[in-house]
Amino acid sequence: MEKNEINKKTEEGKRLRAAIKKGQSIPDDILGPAIKERIDKEDCQINGWIMEGFPASKSQIALLLGMGVDPSHVIILEINDSKIYERLEHRRYDSLTGIAYNTQVEEPEDAAVVK
Repeated sequence: MEKNEINKKTEEGKRLRAAIKKGQSIPDDILGPAIKERIDKEDCQINGWIMEGFPASKSQIALLLGMGVDPSHVIILEINDSKIYERLEHRRYDSLTGIAYNTQVEEPEDAAVVK
């Protein structure tokens, strides 16, 4: 979903912003149509598309199927908990830009970057 959608002053934009601010999942009735709109664009139709973390539930699978979205391939990647914790331990966010860093790969230039 493009950041422009979040900044729109529509009712959906307000609900989306509120959910993100509270750290909640984006409601399916907003997420579904936004995904459909995006994958219907020419570049996705020509080049294909990859979704990460969606669908994450049976209701989201039903949502995709109901919209006529039928992926040709599904890839499931698994990772053990210790690796996840290791990655999280080294993750930092720049509070001004929102850019995420992994300190094992690169250090942020600004020391003000917080966890």
